[in-house]
Amino acid sequence: MKTCLMNQEWAVDPACVERHSDFSLLASHLGFTEGVFLSKFPSNWLSLAFQRAEVLCEPQKTKVREVLRRIKESASLLPSGRGYDGQRNWGVNACDQHEVLPFDRLMSTSSTQHFTDISAIDEFDWSSAREARTAGSLKTIIEILQPLIRLSYNIILVDAYFAPQRKGNRDLFKSVVDMAFSNKCREFKFFVRTVNWPYIENQCEGELRKLLGRYSHGSKKISVVCFDDSGCEHKQHARYIFSELGGLRLDKGLQIDESLVDFSTIGRVTHDELLKFFVQRPLAMKVDYRADFCF
Repeated sequence: MKTCLMNQEWAVDPACVERHSDFSLLASHLGFTEGVFLSKFPSNWLSLAFQRAEVLCEPQKTKVREVLRRIKESASLLPSGRGYDGQRNWGVNACDQHEVLPFDRLMSTSSTQHFTDISAIDEFDWSSAREARTAGSLKTIIEILQPLIRLSYNIILVDAYFAPQRKGNRDLFKSVVDMAFSNKCREFKFFVRTVNWPYIENQCEGELRKLLGRYSHGSKKISVVCFDDSGCEHKQHARYIFSELGGLRLDKGLQIDESLVDFSTIGRVTHDELLKFFVQRPLAMKVDYRADFCF
């Protein structure tokens, strides 16, 4: 069972697209800023949804098709990895898989013991999916990071206090990088403050290779940027992990902390600002050194 409600996976019956108004409202609350993802259950869920949209009349059909295209382009679909028997209907499959590996919510066109009617979507409180205050255990942090790590091609951690060599953090660091490199990620970049970083320039690659071990995922890249913000008007205090798709604010960064820790999604404005500062423009801080190496 999940340890917190943040970043939820919702299984939605493809027939729900026939409730075009309710489905459009649901779609507007999907993605990284909302902390809710539509489960790709089964793997051809999008094709099934487009097929169900064919029963609609115009202009509803065109509107639903556009909503489905936006869902695809916004990376709001989370791979399920669950089994599916094509000889049985979606609802039976969903109930069976829910018993094995629970979804956070099951949505259909009517309310039953397991399913919520999609028409009730306007009554939902979305706040629990966007933020959490919970113990920062390895299991919890991995759960919270999972959608971002699994769906992103280029991941950036900004953590001035990042200390991967500490005992509790080693397993977390390796687990996050393992998950990233076994999915879509091509480059994982770390922005760290030099005075807090445990490795000098000629040690960095060797020490991180010791922590991470070997990979067989093809050409993957680790980049470490050690910065000095002592002369900057605003110091880098907040800790983030983000990508081209969205991001999260991590109260204690990428570290294990069994006390109560705050996690939250970042809004579109903050996400755009982070991309501009750390990706799109020259870094407005002194860079002491940068280490880049491939696995």
